[in-house]
Amino acid sequence: MRALLVLLLIAILGGSYWWFASDKGVTAPSGTEQVSAYLSQFNPEALSLERLVADQTNNKKIILQGLKIDQIWGEINWRNAYKTLAARPTNIDTLSIQGARFTLYHPAVGLLNFDIGAQIRFENGDNFTLNGKLTSAQKQLSLDLALSGQGTWREGETPTGTFDLQFEQTNFNVINFQLNRLSGAATLAIGNDGLRFTPTLQAGGANICGLPWQNVRIAGEDMTLTAQSLGQGTPKPLELSIAPKAEKINIAAATLGMFLEYIERYGAELQKHQQARTYSALDDIQIHVQAPQGGLWDALLQPAPLPQIDILIQKDGLKTHIAETILLPH
Repeated sequence: MRALLVLLLIAILGGSYWWFASDKGVTAPSGTEQVSAYLSQFNPEALSLERLVADQTNNKKIILQGLKIDQIWGEINWRNAYKTLAARPTNIDTLSIQGARFTLYHPAVGLLNFDIGAQIRFENGDNFTLNGKLTSAQKQLSLDLALSGQGTWREGETPTGTFDLQFEQTNFNVINFQLNRLSGAATLAIGNDGLRFTPTLQAGGANICGLPWQNVRIAGEDMTLTAQSLGQGTPKPLELSIAPKAEKINIAAATLGMFLEYIERYGAELQKHQQARTYSALDDIQIHVQAPQGGLWDALLQPAPLPQIDILIQKDGLKTHIAETILLPH
C-alpha cells in the first residue's frame, strides 16, 4: 500500500516536474510553448496531455487537463522516479490538475485506473500545500481517497512534507485476499531519511484464502492487520494477525479444536488430519502460517487460488510443535 501511495503522490507532484522542468532538470520554462516542446520528448503511448493553459487572470496559475500516465509495475524504478522531483517548478504559484488518469498494470491485480484531481499551491518560496482526490472504481479495487498536506520543495532536493489521507469505502479484491468497506485515516510523512506511512483503518470484513474474518483493523507503521473469526464468541473468537513487513500470519485460538472446526466450516481441511485431532483439546495455542516459497505477498497476490498453506501449531510449554498442511477451499 505504501509503495502505491508514493507512486500516486509522484504522479501528482510529478505533474509539476514533467511539465515545468527542462530536459536537464535545472531550469523551468517560462511559457506554455516551452512546456509543449518538452512534452513532445515523451513517448505518447506512456504519457499524454489534452490541454495545458495559463489562467487568463494569473499567468502563474497553470492548468493541466486530461493528463494520462501509463505505467507497468515491474518496470518502475522507484528511486529514479522520486529523484526526478529534485527539479522543482519555478515561475508558477498554482498548479491545477484536472481530469487526470493514472493507469497502472500489476501482473497479479491486472489493470488499475486512478482518476486524479489536485491543486498544488506554492507559498513563501519553497513551501507548498497540496489538496487532491484519488478515485478508482473497478472489481479489483474501488477507492475514494482524499489527500491534503503541506511540504517543502527546495531546488535540487526532493519534496518533504506530511500528508493526511482519508479513505472512504475502499474495497480490494483479488482471489486470495479481499478487504471490504475499508475506511479511516492515515498519515504519509516524507523526509530526507525516507517515508513513514501510519494508518488507522478499519474494514467491514476480510477474506483470506477462502476464510472470512471480521472486526478488521490495520494500524501502526508496520501496518499490522488484526481480525477475528466469525460467529465464535465462546469462549472467544480466533484472533488473526498479519505483519506485512515480517511476512508473518499468526492465529491465536482458545483450543486447537476451535481452529479445526472453523477452517472445516468453510471448506478447508488438514492434509494430516488425524495427528492434529489427537491434540484438539490443547488450549491457548498459536498457529503460525509459514511463508510460501517466493514470499507471503507474492503468494496472496498471485492470480490463481493458493492450493495450500503450511502451518506450525505451538503451545507455550509444549516442546513438540505440530506441523500441518491446510488444503484451502477453491
